Amino acid sequence: MTADADRETWIERARAVPIEDELARRGIKLDGKVERAGPCPKCGGDDRFSINTAKQVFNCRQCHGRGDVIDFVQWLDGVEFLEACTTLAGPPPATNGKDTTAAAPREILVDKYTYRDESGAVLFAVGRYEYRAPDGTFILKDGKHKKTFRQKRPDPDRPGKWINGVTDKEGNWLVRVVPYKLPELIEAIATDYSVAIVEGEAKADLLWSWNIPATCNAMGAGKWKSEHSEFLRGADVVILPDNDELGRDHADIVGQSLQGIAKSVRVLVLPGLAPKGDIIDWAKQGGTVEQLFDLSEREAKPWAPRAKAPELETKDAGDDTEKPPPLPFINMSSWDYEPVPEQQWAVPDRIPLEQTALFSGEGGYGKSTILEHLCAAHALGRDWLGSLPEPGLDRETLRRHISGNDRGRLASRFIVR
Repeated sequence: MTADADRETWIERARAVPIEDELARRGIKLDGKVERAGPCPKCGGDDRFSINTAKQVFNCRQCHGRGDVIDFVQWLDGVEFLEACTTLAGPPPATNGKDTTAAAPREILVDKYTYRDESGAVLFAVGRYEYRAPDGTFILKDGKHKKTFRQKRPDPDRPGKWINGVTDKEGNWLVRVVPYKLPELIEAIATDYSVAIVEGEAKADLLWSWNIPATCNAMGAGKWKSEHSEFLRGADVVILPDNDELGRDHADIVGQSLQGIAKSVRVLVLPGLAPKGDIIDWAKQGGTVEQLFDLSEREAKPWAPRAKAPELETKDAGDDTEKPPPLPFINMSSWDYEPVPEQQWAVPDRIPLEQTALFSGEGGYGKSTILEHLCAAHALGRDWLGSLPEPGLDRETLRRHISGNDRGRLASRFIVR
C-alpha cells in the first residue's frame, strides 16, 4: 500500500468514528434518538446545537459550526485537520519522506441543497464542493474555502438515479425554474412575512435558522430570472447584497425583476463587511437576528438602480473638443423612487433655465412686444410680469439690438442663453 493510500485510509478511519461516540467521550449529552439536540458545547444555549446520527453531521444555529465528525473536532478544539484526525484515529501513518503536498487537491462534497416545487417534490439539487489538499487542509480563495457548485436532476426513467446538469448546451433550463425553499416561501408570504433575498443557499439556510424567511436562485449571482420573481408576487422583499460588484449588480437584477410584482423591494447594506463579505461573515463578526431586524427597520432603503458615473467618449484624433457625457438613464420602472430635480429658472416662474420654452399665440396678439419687454427687462435688470430676470446686456448693446429686425435676435440670444 502506498503512502498516499495509507493516509487516505487513516483519514477515512477518523471520519468513520460515530459522531455520537465522540460526543459521549467528551461527556456531551443530548436529547433524542436520530436527531439529538441540546446546549452547544461551545456557545451554550438550550437547544441550538444538534447532531443527526443517520447523516453523521452536527450543526449549531448560534455559532454556525457544521459538518462531519472531523469538522466537529476542528470546530470545538480549534485545531487543524490533521490534528483533528489524530484525535479521532491516532497518529498518522509514516510517509517515508514522501512529499504528499504535490498531489492535486480533491473536490469534497460538503453540502447539498434541494430545490422543490409547491408540493415538495424534488426538481433538482445543488452540490457544494470544496477543495481539500492531500494534507487535509482546504484550499482558500479570498480568505474562504475555495468552492464550486454542481447541479443534478432526478432521472424520470430510473427512480432514485440522477442526471448531471439542469440546462442544455444553449443554457435553456431542463427543469422548472423555482427559488430556493419554495414551499416554505409560499407559506411565509401567505402569512405576510417579509422575505430576504441573498446570494447563495448557505446564506438562506442561515437566515431560516434565525426564523427569517429567505430565498435565492441557483447558480449564483446574475442568474435571477423572471420566473423566480413570480413566486414573490405581493411580498415585502429585502435584498441583502454581498459586498462586491457582483453582489451589487445581482441586487440590481433582482430589484429590477421584482418591480410591479413584489409589494415592496428594499435593499439592506450590512455595515462593517470586508470586501466580498456577506451575511454569514456578518454573523461570524457577532451580528445577531435582533440586530438584523433593527437594521432592516432603520437602514433598508427602497430599491432604485444604482447611478453609475458616465464615461466620456474618446476624443477623435486631432480634436481638442471634449465630448459631452451621455444623457443620464432614468429607469421608468422605479419612477416612484426617482428624486424630482429642483427646477432652475432663467426668469423665475416664467422661463426655465437650460430647457426649451415655447411661447406661442395667434398673429397680432403681441408676442413680439412681450419679448421686447422681456429683453429690455433682462438687460436692465427690471421687473418683467412680476419676475426679475438676471441682468444681461448693457444699455448700449440693448439700444443697438432693440431696433428693427434685431429684436428677434435679441430674444433668441436670451432664450438660447
